[in-house]
Amino acid sequence: MRLPAPSAKAMAAAGWTRVDPRPWGKCSARWVHSRGWRIEHCGHPTANHPWVLYAPDGRMILTGVQYGNPPTYGTAWNSLADVIEWVASAAARTYEVRAA
Repeated sequence: MRLPAPSAKAMAAAGWTRVDPRPWGKCSARWVHSRGWRIEHCGHPTANHPWVLYAPDGRMILTGVQYGNPPTYGTAWNSLADVIEWVASAAARTYEVRAA
């Protein structure tokens, strides 16, 4: 079972700004973090792994990073909550340092 998507207020508190044009819809969602991370919905309404995460340097980051695997290992992200939790983690900050 997927968790409900974080509210716009929770996203803003975590440093995220929604950048897709209004009217907002789930399948066109685009978010940018204050540290340069980007999240994009794939656009398919019934996708199992709809969220794509891009590092500040533009590289796509897949779910394998949650388990210590390379960023090219895994799938797109299942939930927006998983993405924002990982980006807020020490692992993401370490990744930013390595990538720079």
